[in-house]
Amino acid sequence: MRKFLLALFCILCISSVRAAIKTVVGNSGTGWSNPSNWSPSGVPVSGDEVRIPVGQTISIKGTVYALPYPTLIIKVNGTLDFDPSGKLDVSGTSIVNVYSGGQITSSGTSSELIILGTVTKYNGQNDGNLSGPLYASSSTGQSTPGVPGTGFNSGTLPVKLHYFTYTILSNTVLLKWKVTQDSDNDLYTVQRSVNGQWQDLQTIPASGLAGNDISYTFTDHQPASENLYRLKLVGRAGETTYSHIVRVKMDQKQLTISAFPNPASARMTVNWHRPVDGTLSVYNAGGALVYQEQLLQRSETVVNTGSLQNGSYLLVVRTGSAPVAKISFAVSRWQAETL
Repeated sequence: MRKFLLALFCILCISSVRAAIKTVVGNSGTGWSNPSNWSPSGVPVSGDEVRIPVGQTISIKGTVYALPYPTLIIKVNGTLDFDPSGKLDVSGTSIVNVYSGGQITSSGTSSELIILGTVTKYNGQNDGNLSGPLYASSSTGQSTPGVPGTGFNSGTLPVKLHYFTYTILSNTVLLKWKVTQDSDNDLYTVQRSVNGQWQDLQTIPASGLAGNDISYTFTDHQPASENLYRLKLVGRAGETTYSHIVRVKMDQKQLTISAFPNPASARMTVNWHRPVDGTLSVYNAGGALVYQEQLLQRSETVVNTGSLQNGSYLLVVRTGSAPVAKISFAVSRWQAETL
């Protein structure tokens, strides 16, 4: 059994392609475009959150991304570096957060660019090296010759979206999200796309509370057979950000699991898309059981990861003795929630 779990764990770690968080672990070869420089392995795709930890550098070499441009949330605690002709071209709903101690570096040429939508936020010749805290979004300016940093605003966007996920209940979709520092937000708008056009379903005022985790829900009573959902978050100053995109198929048979945050520190919220009766188990890299709990018609739980050592783990949900869903995750306490 131990050998089976260990083999299964290794396969999942290698083959998993569904990851909401991509963390830089190296800068070899083509930098950003090299899948092995990321954990989990693979170049970030639309909807991902990108993390560049303290002490890590990732280089933009050549043009990164082409149409359709992805939506990314990029969080820089280390160094985002540009080589000549390095161009990071992402959607206009993307965010670049550079935290205190983080930086953007370049060789100072006009071919080194960060473009959000059609707006140039960073130009190596105009902006040179920039140090945080600062951020770029659709609501900030554009790079201007002779005035470094005009594509960014000072500080970082304070929105901390812990998760945005869903549960299918009969013929409805229950969307759930949790945030911290809700006092920095003004509105949450739930948006849905069925045919490529985003439409507003519901706008919900923020609670205005600070320093606590605040949960919200919205039920779509008339979903299509296949739906895309996202959150539009509007801050107190009018700045706009977007969550990652959630894809919901109403005829989905296989149970899907999401884990937030991943890597985890003190705790991790785990969601799956329909209520189940069963058992949730966590195994370490050696195949040993380190956590278990019973599930009684639940679609969400919080796993205490504070007692787990740094490393990689496998979470398995079973109904009876049969595994129905699995997800690999990591525990790492380097992230001091500046991310």
